[in-house]
Amino acid sequence: MQYPWHPLFGSKLKLVKTATITGLEELHCEAPDGIVLGIPRWMTEAGRCLSMEIGNPVVGLPALTELRTLLDGLKSR
Repeated sequence: MQYPWHPLFGSKLKLVKTATITGLEELHCEAPDGIVLGIPRWMTEAGRCLSMEIGNPVVGLPALTELRTLLDGLKSR
């Protein structure tokens, strides 16, 4: 696993099968605990993942306001 924010980053996983779902190739891999996970192929490609960096978090005020409204609506149910 090459995607740095995945919990199994750096792990070697056993490939069970490949599948194409909505046009994206997915690898079905067995995790160390025996669970089979569907992982997008790009998360296993070092060339795509190693250049990723964490930047400063950016969240717009309108998005936070919308989230607050959504959470308030769920709370009142």
